[in-house]
Amino acid sequence: MSQLSAGKAQLLERLRSRKAEKSGTDIPKVPQGTRVPLLRAQARIWYFTRRFPESAEYNLFDAVTLAETPSEEQLAGAVRTLMARHDALRLRIIEVAGEPVQEDLGSTEPPVRWYDLGDLEPAAARAQATAVIEEAAAVPLRTDEAPMFRVLALRLPGGRAMLALGFHHVIIDHWSVGQVVQELTRLLAGEQLPPAHGVGYLDYCAAHARSFDEARPERELAYCTGRPGGEHPVLARPTARPPPSEDP
Repeated sequence: MSQLSAGKAQLLERLRSRKAEKSGTDIPKVPQGTRVPLLRAQARIWYFTRRFPESAEYNLFDAVTLAETPSEEQLAGAVRTLMARHDALRLRIIEVAGEPVQEDLGSTEPPVRWYDLGDLEPAAARAQATAVIEEAAAVPLRTDEAPMFRVLALRLPGGRAMLALGFHHVIIDHWSVGQVVQELTRLLAGEQLPPAHGVGYLDYCAAHARSFDEARPERELAYCTGRPGGEHPVLARPTARPPPSEDP
């Protein structure tokens, strides 16, 4: 430490203290019914949705084809299991005193809609399935209604099926969409999923809201602008150069 400059030593101490804080963090569970502020990234999406309610810009869709068509009860049960595992799939966003907050509504009916395309020719079934999914993807999901996702189940010729899952981006990111789809296919295949993570999405959002330091951006800006100092000399660099000589 004695061999480091004062600035580097200060930065090292900040990094060490931050690592110690993270390693000792124990995120508590949020009681059912607690209304939790949005993350800043969520708030930006929510504001856009309120500003442009007819836009489906933040719909995220993914699809998977199954070799066998599950029964309606089997699919509904698998979706219920997903909703029980992931509180983000049970959320809605409302305004309280002019500020958006999110709450877990608990158990709600699985948002599954079935389409029977099994009597069509394979090519016609694929075209119709594409049209159904594209039409659904163009319909915006409401943030004030739970759940903020939907499942389209399409029966295809030959006993096959296609599942299309659509989510509002305010509750999920692209990578997580793939994970949810993978979990759904595993459940339909009869697999046992590992236990869900002990920390839920609302737990994390609540912890973030408690630890958020509103003055931090101003402190970091002051640090970044203060360290280099004020005025700096302008480097005299040539802006025009002669063209390179051509080889004879």
